[in-house]
Amino acid sequence: MYRFAVAIILASVGLAQDAPDSDLVRAAKSPYALARYIDSHMGFAWEPLWKTLGIEERIFIQPCGELSGGALGCSTEIIDIQNPDQVILIVQGDMPVYDVYLRFEKGSKGDWDFAGEYGVNIRNHPRRHEITRVRGTPFLRVSRQGVYGSGVDSEIEDWIDLTQPDFNPVFSFTVQGHDSEYASGIGREIYTIASPTRTGIDLILDVVFSGPDVDLGHAEYVGTYTRSRGPKFSLQTVRTSDGSPTISNKDFENLSEIDSDLTEEQLLVYTLPRLKEIASGQDKDAKDWLKGILDHCKDTPEKRTLLDLLSKH
Repeated sequence: MYRFAVAIILASVGLAQDAPDSDLVRAAKSPYALARYIDSHMGFAWEPLWKTLGIEERIFIQPCGELSGGALGCSTEIIDIQNPDQVILIVQGDMPVYDVYLRFEKGSKGDWDFAGEYGVNIRNHPRRHEITRVRGTPFLRVSRQGVYGSGVDSEIEDWIDLTQPDFNPVFSFTVQGHDSEYASGIGREIYTIASPTRTGIDLILDVVFSGPDVDLGHAEYVGTYTRSRGPKFSLQTVRTSDGSPTISNKDFENLSEIDSDLTEEQLLVYTLPRLKEIASGQDKDAKDWLKGILDHCKDTPEKRTLLDLLSKH
């Protein structure tokens, strides 16, 4: 999975009085002081803060109050983590576009050390975050926007291990998503649940296949992820729980992501029983749609089977 790195917008706004940069720099020494500053000021530029914290990647968050015309300001939330002790300051823009997570750890002298940032794009899905402990290890779980466009959308969830020095995801997956571009292929909706186990994480995947006003069946799989090398989780095994066809690890990863390398030929395999009913049935619109799909597919046993049925009915 990937991180969102985007440009700072430095446009000045006349929404409220701008405090001197030095006040923002002083506030950055403590997550609590920084939260108070952000909650009580609008229209200030973010650049001095990123420079003070040593953030080289530029973060996309507009001056507070700019998008709402001064009706709203930015908001903050502080999460206190015990064992290991740390504080995460969440900065939310005044409109749901981009949220920034800033991590602070207690220094040896009792002061605060900045320990990393993480930004997430917010678009079609609600803001969502929580702390989950798995066998004593705290994970920050954050949802963000995945792929989106005409007929395509997905929500991604990232897990960040708060015992690790890097403030980066160690596990990411699609919570929900759909691809309903029926004119160019078979559509699908996906829903997943991440279930921690004693040795890793089980990702329970439910896939619903469809055409225009046509139910093409569904499949259920469970992928087991473990940390065999390094802090990141990787897929180890895949099993089915409802008699769905056996698939490889790569196929599971393609099925569980909307923006993947899943081919139309593979989708024919998963939906063949229902497609055979369409090919031998009386629904002309559905058969015409199927013919259009097959015209763009490579020669496979599934394609030949369906063409043979279409020719006979």
